[in-house]
Amino acid sequence: MKKFLEIISILGTVKDFVEKFADKIVDKIKKVEPIKVKSNAGSVLGVLGIIFAPIFPVITYALSATGMALSAGGKKREKSKSGIALNSVALAFAAVNSVIAIVIAVMYYNKKEIPFITKKK
Repeated sequence: MKKFLEIISILGTVKDFVEKFADKIVDKIKKVEPIKVKSNAGSVLGVLGIIFAPIFPVITYALSATGMALSAGGKKREKSKSGIALNSVALAFAAVNSVIAIVIAVMYYNKKEIPFITKKK
């Protein structure tokens, strides 16, 4: 009977040791912060936006608005400064292109001479 009681007390001690060890591991895991991933998709959309800005500004608006949202980050992603910069440049370039197109359209509608486009007689 003594041996049985000794074995039970040893098992109890081992059980306490394992529980304390497991609690320490769980505490260390809880202290580790999750790794945040930078968004590369925003940078890619920014480059595509710059490419399409002189030709199709409407496509640039769609690409760069999405890219800006992805670059801004979120709960699981870190901010991508390069993505924000590329998308800002693409949006600015597309806006300038759109304004120039609107000015040219208004001048054409009013039958005025369009600089660099209309040939002089």
